[in-house]
Amino acid sequence: MTDAMSADDTATRVSTLHAPNITGLSAVADVSRLFKTLDIPTNPTWATALGAAAAQCGPTPGCQSQSQLSKVLAAFGPQRPAMDTVLNMSRLIKTLDLPTQKWAATLGPQLATADLLRAAGPGSPLSKALGAFAPHRQALDAIAALGLSRQSAIFSAQIGQIVSSQDSIVRLVLRSNAQLQTTGLFNTLGRYGHVQAQLGALTTGSDPAILLRGLSRISGRRYDFYLDGLPARPIARRAAVAEAAGDTQSGLLIAESLTADGLSNDRRQELAETFTTVSLEPWQTGPADARDELFAALAELDPELPDWLKAAWDDIVRDGPKGASKIANCAVECIDQTLRVIAAVEDVAAWIAQVGPKSGWIDDKNRPTRRAKIMFVMRHRSKRDAKLAVAQVEALATLVHDVMGNLQSVKHGKAPTMAIMRGWVQATEGALSQLLLHR
Repeated sequence: MTDAMSADDTATRVSTLHAPNITGLSAVADVSRLFKTLDIPTNPTWATALGAAAAQCGPTPGCQSQSQLSKVLAAFGPQRPAMDTVLNMSRLIKTLDLPTQKWAATLGPQLATADLLRAAGPGSPLSKALGAFAPHRQALDAIAALGLSRQSAIFSAQIGQIVSSQDSIVRLVLRSNAQLQTTGLFNTLGRYGHVQAQLGALTTGSDPAILLRGLSRISGRRYDFYLDGLPARPIARRAAVAEAAGDTQSGLLIAESLTADGLSNDRRQELAETFTTVSLEPWQTGPADARDELFAALAELDPELPDWLKAAWDDIVRDGPKGASKIANCAVECIDQTLRVIAAVEDVAAWIAQVGPKSGWIDDKNRPTRRAKIMFVMRHRSKRDAKLAVAQVEALATLVHDVMGNLQSVKHGKAPTMAIMRGWVQATEGALSQLLLHR
């Protein structure tokens, strides 16, 4: 036998010797297609090493031979540059269907039960979102378990952010045991879950992309923490805060991911259209009383405050992508103008003198920062509420600044730019709702 073997020969050898131990390969043709797609070097050593790793793993969750498989992959990496990519590794792992400890021991069994879908509401937007994410979860856990994301800290953080967000939703759904099905919170989580499902699909798909560059990471962690702290039957105020913050976080994720450098124009267009369908449109056409309540609260502070948001919506409809700069200014300025009314500089300064300054509360001109103003406004609320609001408002301001430069230098097309702008406004309305409506 020669050292070189065709992809079909290698596939046949792996399948014949180790088929009982490889749960995801039901036919030689499947293996053959895998090797051809990956275009990996095929020889007896590769076939034997791969088969041995899979055979040792067998059906045992958390099998230690995962590390051996990782070494096998690494050993062949230098022979074929394509093997160094997460794309090819994740395809291989998904096709072999190797068990991973976290998936088998925690969330995996939960997603497989009818209890989760029953608690989310059969056929509900949240149930559909959880179902849409489920196929991607195993691949995300496999990539993390085998250390395949370590080559990129940003990519690894992206996986962690997506998985953490989905975990917090699942834990709340199971904890509530169908008691929150009819609330607006579950509708919000359905939209938020669909956004996460799309991010998961692009992270584990045929051409993995870095979509999240850290701008929404801290606010995402704060929101996960907030959801984890909700009881099975939260009081109305806490459920309302979670709902508003969920809309804010969805808007942040939409704007951040659609401006990722690694997306092709076609994928950016497709992602924008999907976000619009599963999140932006349902949010915008949802119950009008929530927006009316926010506008009324703003008008009570200053009759001109609602005009900032109304102008943003008018510009989206009238000018489309041409109005991006003006809409970005409206989004942040509406928050800052509101803070000027409810957190006057002299009042905030006096409060800081009383409680003591904290990191990020005073700027280089010795004036209270946006962070300090929000903490002042929410000084009678829990620290959990206040830190969540601060994280999301700061993420929005940073994202708008970052995205504006991106929008001006890159032609994203009409649909993505429109989705980005609507994401800004959605995040702004959610943030203002947290500040004004749920005290």
